[in-house]
Amino acid sequence: MSNLTQFTTGGVKSIQYGVGVGGNSVSVITTISTINPAKSVVILSPGGYGFITTSYQTTPTCYLVALTSTSFTTFGPFYYNNGYAGISFSWQVIEYY
Repeated sequence: MSNLTQFTTGGVKSIQYGVGVGGNSVSVITTISTINPAKSVVILSPGGYGFITTSYQTTPTCYLVALTSTSFTTFGPFYYNNGYAGISFSWQVIEYY
């Protein structure tokens, strides 16, 4: 397990941010500008909504599955009546020197 000091000794190199939405999907791949994954942190803020019919259900679950130099994959299904509906979240990728 890493600790915060290994990331903060050289300062912030770049910050990227945005919003991800995955309709009728349980995982979302988000493309980012090139980073060094070993020196980066991903922050996810699920805001979410679900949609299948006219009923809405939110699930505050969204987590990182994979991080590469040009993308990251998140998982966070909205489960509604035996079906997956979609996810939405805001994200930040912070890369350190």
